[in-house]
Amino acid sequence: MGDRLQVPVKRSPRASPALVGTRSPASRSSAVHARRYWDKQTQIDLVSLRDDAWTDLGECKWGPVRSAGALLDALDAKVARYPNPRGASIGRRIFTRHAQRERGPKRSPRNWHSLDEFYR
Repeated sequence: MGDRLQVPVKRSPRASPALVGTRSPASRSSAVHARRYWDKQTQIDLVSLRDDAWTDLGECKWGPVRSAGALLDALDAKVARYPNPRGASIGRRIFTRHAQRERGPKRSPRNWHSLDEFYR
C-alpha cells in the first residue's frame, strides 16, 4: 500500500524552503521526512511529513507544462485521495523545471517551485 519509500530529510542551513516551509517560527524548526505515496488509484511524487502536524503534497513535472490550472487541479484531486493518517494540515507544492508564467486563479505562487530557483 502507500508510503513505500521513506527518505529522511534533515534540516540544514541550506534546506529548501519548499520542504521546510516558512509559515511560522515553529515551522522553521520542524523535522521533515520526505517520501512518495502510491496506491492503485493515486501516485503522489512528494509527501513531506513535518513533526508540527503539517504535510505538504507535491507534484513534480520536469517536462513542458501545458496548463498550470490543470496541473493544480490534478494535485487537488490527489490531495482528496491521500489518506492522511495523521490528520495533518495539508499543503500543496508544484515542482517544475522552469518557472511558470501562468498560475492557477486564486492560487498562491509561493507553492510553485522551479529548478531555476533552487540553483540560483
